[in-house]
Amino acid sequence: YKEVQLKKASILANLQEIKESKRILDAGCGFGVAGMLLRGKEVVGIDIYKPYLYTARKHCSFVVACDLNNLCFKNNAFDCTLFLDSAHFLRNLREVERVTRKYIVIAHFKEISMKFKHFSLKRELLFNLFPEKMHVYVFVRTFGGPDGI
Repeated sequence: YKEVQLKKASILANLQEIKESKRILDAGCGFGVAGMLLRGKEVVGIDIYKPYLYTARKHCSFVVACDLNNLCFKNNAFDCTLFLDSAHFLRNLREVERVTRKYIVIAHFKEISMKFKHFSLKRELLFNLFPEKMHVYVFVRTFGGPDGI
């Protein structure tokens, strides 16, 4: 599982929005794979599942046990918020907007899409709700297959 997540995060590490950001919130960080790949950046990992955070703290600048829908950070605390296969837990879009100064990157990969069919319906909602300063990307990708949105 960790190797697959590393492959996904390596794709995201090359995005201009990630490269431009100094302080990144890894929302639903799991084992902290974004922190592994984004060395030199301040990556704050949050997850509600505390056992993941024990591993994530080795890779992230720091970790917090926190619910995605009730974030414990100040307004505009992060240049970028990254969701790597975790946006299906999001119910409060405004909360993410509140803590994010510039970019929101949502990565959703096809192999989990059957479990979370409702997420594809949220894509349009996400694009309509966030202001122009935000960049919301929804990736749907199967490794070895075509990319699509």
